[in-house]
Amino acid sequence: MKSKTVLLVLSLLALLSVLAGGYLCFSLLGSTSSLCVSLLIVVTVILLYRIGQKAIVREIDESKSAEEGREEALRASEKQYRNLVDNALVGIYKTNLEGKILYANEALIKMMEFESYKDMKSVSVLARYSNLKDRDSFIKTIKERGKINDFEVDLLTKSGGVKNVIKTGVLEGDVISGMILDITDRKQAAEERIRLATAVEQAAESVIIADRKGTIHYVNPAFERLSGFSTEDIVGKNFRILKSDRHDENFYRTMWKTISSGTGWAGRICNRMKDGSLRHFETTISPIRDKNGVIANFVSVNRDVTQEVALEAQLFQAQKMEAVGTLAGGIAHDFNNLLQVIQGYTEVLQNEVGRNKSRTEALRKIHRSAKRGADLTRQLLTFSRKVQSERRPLDLNREVEQVKRLLERTIPKMIEIELYLSESPAVVSADPIQIEQAIMNLAVNAKDAMPEGGKIVIETERVRLDQQFCKSHLGAQPGEYVLLSISDTGHGIDQEILDHVFEPFYTTKDVGRGTGLGLAMVYGIVKNHEGYILCYSEVSTGTTFKIYLPAMEQSGQSEKPVEAEDLFKGGDETILVVDDEEYIRELVVELLTDAGYKVLTATDGEGALKLYGKKQRNIDLIILDLVIPGMGGKKCYEEILKVNPRAKILIVSGYSANGPGKDAIEAGAKAFVGKPFDVSNLLETIREILDEDTETSDIRSVM
Repeated sequence: MKSKTVLLVLSLLALLSVLAGGYLCFSLLGSTSSLCVSLLIVVTVILLYRIGQKAIVREIDESKSAEEGREEALRASEKQYRNLVDNALVGIYKTNLEGKILYANEALIKMMEFESYKDMKSVSVLARYSNLKDRDSFIKTIKERGKINDFEVDLLTKSGGVKNVIKTGVLEGDVISGMILDITDRKQAAEERIRLATAVEQAAESVIIADRKGTIHYVNPAFERLSGFSTEDIVGKNFRILKSDRHDENFYRTMWKTISSGTGWAGRICNRMKDGSLRHFETTISPIRDKNGVIANFVSVNRDVTQEVALEAQLFQAQKMEAVGTLAGGIAHDFNNLLQVIQGYTEVLQNEVGRNKSRTEALRKIHRSAKRGADLTRQLLTFSRKVQSERRPLDLNREVEQVKRLLERTIPKMIEIELYLSESPAVVSADPIQIEQAIMNLAVNAKDAMPEGGKIVIETERVRLDQQFCKSHLGAQPGEYVLLSISDTGHGIDQEILDHVFEPFYTTKDVGRGTGLGLAMVYGIVKNHEGYILCYSEVSTGTTFKIYLPAMEQSGQSEKPVEAEDLFKGGDETILVVDDEEYIRELVVELLTDAGYKVLTATDGEGALKLYGKKQRNIDLIILDLVIPGMGGKKCYEEILKVNPRAKILIVSGYSANGPGKDAIEAGAKAFVGKPFDVSNLLETIREILDEDTETSDIRSVM
């Protein structure tokens, strides 16, 4: 266009030049010269025209070349764009408002699990929504706004799977074009992180995350709850803030060396809480590595086992006490047999010497010493729960009041005694003598702990032990109890001694001031009554013993007074004595013979059973020790009762009336007498059994 304009201008200029030149030549030179000039002008014009024409041709050629270049560039750009769209990592689509697919790139086809575009375009995109409400919401929004940028929706793949995507769209006419970004994996990862974070946040175990220097970066709520430290208190602090004095430096050094080397550490650790208390944890510390394998953090997972540690200690103590009790019971049983001989023969001799005062006094001293030895062994048996116990309903309130009157006469006046007794019934099934012994022993210990005076407080109350209490106190059983508490304001007991207070022969008193059996006996009495005992003490503050005894609903009954009986009341019946201890057997034979009875003897169960089989019609009573060789006492009385269910059997043993003795009574034995026995008590019990109304005489007459 520009060349044509130039050519037109040159042509006009040439024409004007010709006209002007011709007129001027004609006027000045005449016709011949004018003609020459005119020709020159014409030639000039032609030359100018030709020059313009060439310029126009050149420009046209250049224009065509440029147009072809633009078309080529456009085709290249379009190809590049299509390649970019077709090979994009996100899905790109075009659809109409009815859901017909007009275009889908390769990424979208694969995302929706179709084989090809042809396969995909045959399905309406609207059918790919897993929720119809989402489909309607997308269409409504894009119609209202013309575009949408971040519509999150679940789409169904060809196989029925679900893809969580973010969808964009632009509406042009009735065509929607946009992109679809698959965020399924990202969302699942985010949800997994949320689940993990929630699990850590809500875990019962405490979780601590620290860097490789031991600086704490995170603690979960369980840690805050257990330790008392808040996040603000602990984050930024070093692990050392939790150290306790229960582990030496070598323990921590070894642990740190282990985890710093990249190895996990697991074990039990005692940590100090914010309030200064100690808690025990089963701990696992694991190193956390970055993508290069370098340790970046440590995570510590801690399960609180404080209660388990306490129960383990209680179990160990109970097992130790049981072992010591077994030993003590065994020794006491044998020692009782020796004392029984001394005591029994002394009583016999006392009865024989009559009024000879010198001999009577000597025998009295022997008898008194034997009784003291018997009392000592009874304490051992009480501890080991192998002692006879005669229970009845007992009002602890009344018992405490009676003990108070005794104490007021025996303890120094500078020690006050205060009672706080339950208003509700405090009735238990107990042996009053043993309960009195227990209270007196604890009160005397309290007195010894207050040499300069103080206060003894005795309390009773009805309580209920629940499952939670019993879980943390080995041996306790849920139920209703009467709690008997005895407290003092003395010097207290330190922890090392407190762990041993119930062990027999363990004492902190000076030589000659105690045997170490007082608290051991209290322990045995409580256990013998199916109770539970605790000791709380603090140095310079005082000590409290708490005794839990199973409660009864009925009120206590008063003991019936025992009328005095003749010491050697006897008879003429025949008695079979079964005991393997020669001295005991000879003593009983002599006592019974002196009392007028006929006596047969056996040293073991088989011999007793054989003798009873031969002379059953003549035997009125069997005195049987439970600890005998062969089949043993239990098997022996069971076999005798099979032969004759009405046989009269008296168990004489150092074991408990509520253990083997109770079993024997339930099986059919008539009574139980504990060793060492008083002669009068033994003879009285024998007489009571023989005087019972039975059908023995009828059986004997039939046989």
